[in-house]
Amino acid sequence: MTTMSSVMYEDMVSDDIYSLAPTFMPNHCLVAFTSQQNKTLRLIEHLRIAGIVAQWPNFTNCLPECGICSDFPEDSVYVAYNFIVIGVILPFIGLCGLCGNSISAFIYSRPNLRSWTNLYLCCLECSDIAVICTALVMFFLDSIRRYSLQLSLIYGVFASVAYPAGLIAQTCSVYFTLAAAVNCFVEVCLPERCQRWLNHTWVFQMTVLSIITFSIAYNIPRFFESFAFECWNTPFDSSLMEVCPTPMRFNQTYTYVYYYILYTVFLAVGPLVVLIILNTCIIVASVVFKKGNTDDNISLILVVLLFISCNTIALLLNIFEEKLEGLLQWRVNYLVDVSNLLVVFNSSFNFIIYYTFSKPFRRTFQNYFFPNKDTPNKRSENSTKALLVKDSEQNFESNNSIILLSTSRLNELGLSTQIAYEGSQNGINNDVGSDGGNDTEQRPPPSPPASPKPIITNGNSAQMTITRLGGVSRTEVLI
Repeated sequence: MTTMSSVMYEDMVSDDIYSLAPTFMPNHCLVAFTSQQNKTLRLIEHLRIAGIVAQWPNFTNCLPECGICSDFPEDSVYVAYNFIVIGVILPFIGLCGLCGNSISAFIYSRPNLRSWTNLYLCCLECSDIAVICTALVMFFLDSIRRYSLQLSLIYGVFASVAYPAGLIAQTCSVYFTLAAAVNCFVEVCLPERCQRWLNHTWVFQMTVLSIITFSIAYNIPRFFESFAFECWNTPFDSSLMEVCPTPMRFNQTYTYVYYYILYTVFLAVGPLVVLIILNTCIIVASVVFKKGNTDDNISLILVVLLFISCNTIALLLNIFEEKLEGLLQWRVNYLVDVSNLLVVFNSSFNFIIYYTFSKPFRRTFQNYFFPNKDTPNKRSENSTKALLVKDSEQNFESNNSIILLSTSRLNELGLSTQIAYEGSQNGINNDVGSDGGNDTEQRPPPSPPASPKPIITNGNSAQMTITRLGGVSRTEVLI
C-alpha cells in the first residue's frame, strides 16, 4: 500500500517550483512516518496549496523544521517593543490581576456583600482569572519562547488548548459583565415587581449555567482552528511542538459566517450596544435621581466603561483583520500587542475600581485582611444574626416579630453582638445571643435614650434601651 508521504514525495519531485531533494527529506524517512506524521504532512500540503504556508518545509531527523507557521519579525525596534510590552508589562499586570481577582471573588462571596449583582461580579472575577492564565500562555510564552527550550516545550504543549480555552473565558467575561449590568439596571430603574421576579436563586443559577454553556458551545469551532505537530528546532537542536492553523480557519464561508456575522452579533457590536444603553440608564438613575447604592453603582459603571474601552481595539482588529494585514503588513503586530495588553489590563484592574469606589467592598476587605487589633473578632461582623423582638402593639403590628440583621448593622445601631430581650413591663428575659452565647468578651452598652420601650441586653445583663430599633421596620431583612 502506498503511503501518503511517498505519494507526496513523487508529486513534489514533478513540481517545478516545490521540489524535494534528498537533502530536504532523506529517503529512509519515506517509510518511517507514522499515521500521525502522515496526517501532519497532509495538513501542511493543504496549507501550502492554499498559500498559507509559503513553501514546503525542510526536514531534519525525519521531522519538518519548526517555524512553518510562526515567523517572528526580525525588526530590532519591534523585537524590543514586543519584549517590553508582552514580555515584561503584560505578565506583571497579569500576576497583579490574579491576586486582585482572587481577593475580589472572595470579598464578593461574603454574606454581608451577597447581592445578585455582586454574585455576578464574583463570577466575572473567576472568568477573568481564566482569561489572564490563558493570556500568559498565548501571549507571554509565545513572545519569549524563542529564548528558551523549556518555554518552547511548555508553549507547544498548552498553546493549542489555551487558545480556545481563553476565548471561552473571554466570552464568559463579556456576558457576566452584561448580567451584572442587567441586574443593576433592574434594581435601580425598574419597579419592585420586576426586582422580586429576578431576585430568586434559580434565576441566578440558570443565568450562570446558560452563560457557561453558551460560551463553550459558541467557541467549539475554535478547537478545530489549529493543530499541533512535532517539529525539529535547529537553534535548540531538539524536537518541539509547532502550532499551525488548519485549513478551516481560512475557509471563506466559515470566516464570513463565524467571524463577521456571529462574532459581530454575539461578542462585538451586540453586547457593547446593550452595555452602553444599560450603563447610560444606570448613570442617570444613580447620579440624577439618586437611586440604589450609589457606591456600588459607580463601581459597576466604571467596570463596564473599562470593559468597553479596553476591548474596542481587540474587536476592531478581529473584524478588520484581513484589511489591516494587507495595509500594515507585519506592522499590524504593534496593534496586536497593544490589544492583547489591554485585554489583560481589563481583566486585572477591577479590584482597584472596587476598592476605590465601593465603600462596602473596602470595609469588608479591611475587616478580613487588616482587622482592628481592638476587635479581634471583627470577622464575626459578616455573619447574620436573628433578633427576636417582643413588644407591645405600640411599635409592631404583632407581638412576635423576627428581624434579620447583619451584625455590622447591629453595631451601627449601637447593639452588642450578643443580645437578649427583656420585657419593659413584665421583666421577661429571653436570650437570643450570637454564636451560641460563647463570647467571653463583652462590650459596655451605650447610654440609654429617653422613653425606652423594648429593652435589649448584652450577655452581662447590662441593659440598653432603644425606642425604635434604629428605624428598622418589622419586615426589614438585611443580609
